[in-house]
Amino acid sequence: MKLMIVDDEPDIRNGIKEGIDWKEIGINKVFTAENAREALRVFRAEQPQIVITDISMPHMSGIELIEKIKEIDKNTRCILLSGYSEFDYAQKAISLGVISYELKPIKVSRLIELVKRLKEQIEEERQEKNALKLDAYSDSQYFIKKLMQGKGRLERAEFEQGLRNLHMEEKESVLCLYLQMDRCRRRQELLFDNKEYMEMLMLLCEKWLGKEQFFLIKLTAESAFILIKTSLGGKKKIPLVFYDMNEITGKKFGVSFSMGVSEEGTMGEFYLLFMQSKTAVRKKIYTGRASLIFYGEEKNNGEMESHYLIDKKMYENIQREYLNGDLQMAQKILREKFNEIQRHRSCTYTALHDFSVDLINLLYRMCQEYDLNQWKARERVMEEMDETCDTVEEFGEYICCLYEAFYEKMKEHRSPTQNKVVQEVLTHVKVHYAENLSIEKIAEKMGVTPNYLSHLFNREMKMSFREYLNQYRIYRAKWYLENTNDKAYEIAEKVGFHEYKHFAQIFKKYEGCSTLQYRNQRYSQTGFSSQ
Repeated sequence: MKLMIVDDEPDIRNGIKEGIDWKEIGINKVFTAENAREALRVFRAEQPQIVITDISMPHMSGIELIEKIKEIDKNTRCILLSGYSEFDYAQKAISLGVISYELKPIKVSRLIELVKRLKEQIEEERQEKNALKLDAYSDSQYFIKKLMQGKGRLERAEFEQGLRNLHMEEKESVLCLYLQMDRCRRRQELLFDNKEYMEMLMLLCEKWLGKEQFFLIKLTAESAFILIKTSLGGKKKIPLVFYDMNEITGKKFGVSFSMGVSEEGTMGEFYLLFMQSKTAVRKKIYTGRASLIFYGEEKNNGEMESHYLIDKKMYENIQREYLNGDLQMAQKILREKFNEIQRHRSCTYTALHDFSVDLINLLYRMCQEYDLNQWKARERVMEEMDETCDTVEEFGEYICCLYEAFYEKMKEHRSPTQNKVVQEVLTHVKVHYAENLSIEKIAEKMGVTPNYLSHLFNREMKMSFREYLNQYRIYRAKWYLENTNDKAYEIAEKVGFHEYKHFAQIFKKYEGCSTLQYRNQRYSQTGFSSQ
């Protein structure tokens, strides 16, 4: 459970946060804000269930803050602290549903008591929602859920009794509908946890299908299930049910859901039909949000190897183009891969997600020398992707935009030199480091004398050209050691050392260990074995 403390006095704000062992009373996260504007930003991002706020603050009072919070989530519990004992304040607080109006300084024991009471109320309400029963149909939900959990296998007597509770026969024709909420960042409340929303779904199903022709069941906060009898033409009504539901969902909650529909079958085939509906809705990664997908209509366009997402050559090409400054080419490679995934339609959501995580990890490895984790933490990037990406197109666009954002940040880092001639040498090294480079060859290419270029490079970089080249080659070698299973002598060739013994000496000089020791250290840090 989350709690937020809002007070413009740091001593009070931090004193409440640090002076109570919140975890002991079941509060896992505590946020603070020094004014109402900051509090609204934190509230929208984190959705704390309990807010403790001062009443007197600059720009916006605690009363005004609570009014705005209640507009976002009317169920938020608020405790108002004030240095003033005025009836008008208390009266306004009561009208806003403030749980407690307390005068400063509040005793720690009193505050703990209040928060505990609010926490118990919130948990009781949550339990009531989870135990939500939908009128007369609720008696049959247990049987349907048990069929799902038991993969359709029940004792014969229990199966027959369950059918009787449903007023159905084993050979009665049915359809399974699987509803899955589309991802939505910072959503106020998950759809199927909302009692009002579930009751609305019931009414819509009754409107289109008839009161005795369906069973609606909440599976999780983000998914639900509808079993439809098809004897009265329910199959033809499915699009009407779906689009009506989504229109109201969008207007009222600002989110959408997708629906998978099974083939028509009998109750004796229930589990097969249930899995068909679940499989169908997963295809929304190709069809997009708010998709109505009938099982069997959304087929793969071609067979691909199961490991087709693991493309070492593609990773190398992305890295080469990206680090050489060609963002557009790196993005072109990325988009072509996501377009390939879209065409073949043979990838699961989990595989697509893991592939995108690999691309994010590659980006952070490429940018490690710029310490961009301080700008945007990898964990936050992953969380942002999980909250917003539901389809192949969305994953592809998110990754491409992320690569562009990091590229711009990289450009902000100052070059080690402002000298255009030396900058040209550095760029040449990044592109041709694997070749037989020398200051003489580069000087000839640039039309200057080797002595002049060597002197200029030493002055600007505070090191010789050969030392810089060796450092850059070792930097590239470390990437191969961390991300490939190539042998050390193969890596030496790839980064421009044509004598392995010389490579080993230079590597140990800069890293203080052998290539084998370095690789084993990296594996141990990630929990994998190099064997």
